[in-house]
Amino acid sequence: MFEALVLVCFIDQSCVELHNNRGLYRTEQACKARTIEMVSDFVSDPDTPPVITIQYKCIKQQGQST
Repeated sequence: MFEALVLVCFIDQSCVELHNNRGLYRTEQACKARTIEMVSDFVSDPDTPPVITIQYKCIKQQGQST
């Protein structure tokens, strides 16, 4: 199982970490698809400041079978 995490940094050089609230994903591909959805939702919000960097990762949970 994989956990989706996204790091977004803004033009003022501050950063926020976005955490998925939908649970874990069976495959890394499904996890990556979720990170794309998270980023899209976040940057499409009119209150989001200008973004300069976006990074994501899918963390394999230890002790979980995939």
